[in-house]
Amino acid sequence: MRARRVYRWLLRAYPASFRAAYGRDMEQVFADVWHAEAPRDAPVRRLARVWWWALRDTLARAPAERINAMGGSRWLALLAVAAVLGLGIGLVDSSPRWDDTGITVGVLLLTTGVLGLVHPRHAWVWAVAVGGWVPVLNVIHGHGAASLAALAFAFVGAYAGALGRRLVAPQRSS
Repeated sequence: MRARRVYRWLLRAYPASFRAAYGRDMEQVFADVWHAEAPRDAPVRRLARVWWWALRDTLARAPAERINAMGGSRWLALLAVAAVLGLGIGLVDSSPRWDDTGITVGVLLLTTGVLGLVHPRHAWVWAVAVGGWVPVLNVIHGHGAASLAALAFAFVGAYAGALGRRLVAPQRSS
């Protein structure tokens, strides 16, 4: 059944641990709804209703499950801090009188490095949340896309912090 394969792909929005625990049951519920609401000769409206239900459910629940799997409210608070810090760095870097790339790079490396050290498992998130603002704001202010290089420095900082955490406090095998 092609619809079930598509729905299985949609379930990838949930974390792996959640899919392991509930994925089969969710697929079965989808199959039951599909067979009840969308027989082979069903009009487009019925098919749309089933897919709308599946998409709405996934969009409503998957982000919460991802956040919960990543560490819950602590992770969300760190993400908010990262976004605010990144916005501040981006605003300063995109201001018309600012012309010190070295300081911007240093602050990006330091900020993402500390976040990678604190929460190494999702270093890429810190790089995007902090470093993504620099190119976005520079493009908005008409300074060109050359500032995309800031993302590279953000990734280097975040993964250096994550590596530092692994070197300082290696994870125990269970």
